[in-house]
Amino acid sequence: MNKLIGLGVMLVIGLGVMVALGEDMATFDTGLITIDCTVTDESGVETGDVCLLEPDGTVTNLTNVPAGSYAYRGYFNNDCSRIVFYGNFEDTEDIYTMAVDGTDLQRITNDDARDYNASYSPDGTQITWVSH
Repeated sequence: MNKLIGLGVMLVIGLGVMVALGEDMATFDTGLITIDCTVTDESGVETGDVCLLEPDGTVTNLTNVPAGSYAYRGYFNNDCSRIVFYGNFEDTEDIYTMAVDGTDLQRITNDDARDYNASYSPDGTQITWVSH
């Protein structure tokens, strides 16, 4: 059985007002919040996942990454239909998007650079990220 060992949240409310509540990040809009979840399996291997915190308190793991991998810093687009995040699934950090229910995973970058801290433009038509 996996157990949740850490939640951290940064809320981005409405038009970009940010409230820091820990080291990890999330986005808030229309009652939904993305959070970074750290899960430890029976052998002690940690994974990091993008999870959805719903208004009723339900936490849903959207990425379910393999042991030793991670997905972090999920941000909604402007209509909350997609989430952009960065993850390390194949020994490099790349940018991914997915539908708000965790389906339709799309890899945006695929290079040797470290790509992270992605977010949508205010109109939701472009994605920005850091790469080095």
